[in-house]
Amino acid sequence: MAWQLVKFLIAAIFIFFLIKKNPEKSDFVKAAVKEYSLSSLGLSPALANGAAELSANLLSKFLEPMIERNDYIFFSTYSFEYNNKNVKIKIKAFGIWDSIFFYDSEVKKLNDTESKESL
Repeated sequence: MAWQLVKFLIAAIFIFFLIKKNPEKSDFVKAAVKEYSLSSLGLSPALANGAAELSANLLSKFLEPMIERNDYIFFSTYSFEYNNKNVKIKIKAFGIWDSIFFYDSEVKKLNDTESKESL
């Protein structure tokens, strides 16, 4: 009986922290800026972290309305698309336990169709 109670409490605590650690849109913005800074701009990890913190604070009000977040209580999926005459950005990600994992991301420069970079 006591062992079942301990297992139940451990499972309840794990589920509670899983719900509390579900990333928000602002976490997605920071992770996307950091990933873009590392891969496309070639910044060092320290500079990419600084750029992510600065730009997330500055750009979050602009970017958050364009981010589609599906919240599934324990995890979230994110989708972001941006098109203008020079660039097309498409990012899809999965977030769980304060971590963001990108699974379908691309940046296309529209004036040069051969130039295509994956994040």
